[in-house]
Amino acid sequence: MGRSRRRGIECAGVTIAVEVPSNWDWDWTDAPYAASAVLPREPDVEIGVHVGPPERPPRDAMRYVSRGVRFEVGWSGGDFLFVVRGERGIERSARFDADFRHGEIRVAAEAAEAIAHPLAHPLDELILLHRLVREGCLVVEARLREGPAGVHVYFDAPCAPTGSAASGFTASPPVRPLVLRPRLTSRQGGDTGVWVYEAPWRRSTVALGPGGSRGRLAELHLLSGEDDGRLPSCRPRDLLPHEAGNELLRRVNAPIHDVDSVDRLTEIVSRIVRAVRVSRVDAPAMSQGRDIDWDSASSALGFALPML
Repeated sequence: MGRSRRRGIECAGVTIAVEVPSNWDWDWTDAPYAASAVLPREPDVEIGVHVGPPERPPRDAMRYVSRGVRFEVGWSGGDFLFVVRGERGIERSARFDADFRHGEIRVAAEAAEAIAHPLAHPLDELILLHRLVREGCLVVEARLREGPAGVHVYFDAPCAPTGSAASGFTASPPVRPLVLRPRLTSRQGGDTGVWVYEAPWRRSTVALGPGGSRGRLAELHLLSGEDDGRLPSCRPRDLLPHEAGNELLRRVNAPIHDVDSVDRLTEIVSRIVRAVRVSRVDAPAMSQGRDIDWDSASSALGFALPML
């Protein structure tokens, strides 16, 4: 039996090692993943990949569709089980322990050649999102701007260029999947605070630090698009910790099929709002209404906003 092929990627300090049979010649084909490639030493997540019949989902599995890909999430013997379907039926399955430290991916032989890499969508996002929450991170969809004091993250920003607005935008930056990781204590005397990372899926092409780092979080801004007939105020209002916690919790990506995630997310949010300033500022409304995109990363992957 030949040697296996083993590669790794890193996101927000979380390292994933993926091991596949030696006869499967593969690499990270997407530039964002290639930029996140690391040597898989002492990984946080170990994944073994096998070519063979995938597992079948349990009857009570939850069904999703994301970017044209159908998949199901269920539980089997205390493990999480993901099943990905293709045109010919089930093409992949992934089984993980409750902490998402060890997993096995099974790929149907007829589907192996068509798959870009073992974690091809949606397994990349599913695995990383679950592990990041367990590492004490928040995953959000937001816009960011870098300043002298650090990274500013904006929620509910306008979706089109607006000219100079209350937020200070001259043009609206794109929404990106971001990871917020608080480090409030350091035994080695290192930097503390909340750090911002870009997730490897849908990442921008700008140069990033290790693991997709954008830097220390300076402030969270909650942009309001409500139109009450008055001119928007240009002065932001600082939120009290309990107000900020409630507002931020409404905006995080929460795995609705993971019953233990609520307590974890509440604790992480509490750490973040105690460490950074959270402000609300009025901004002109850019549309007549807001529709729910059920094929977005936050909903179609089973990571729905708690407010929904």
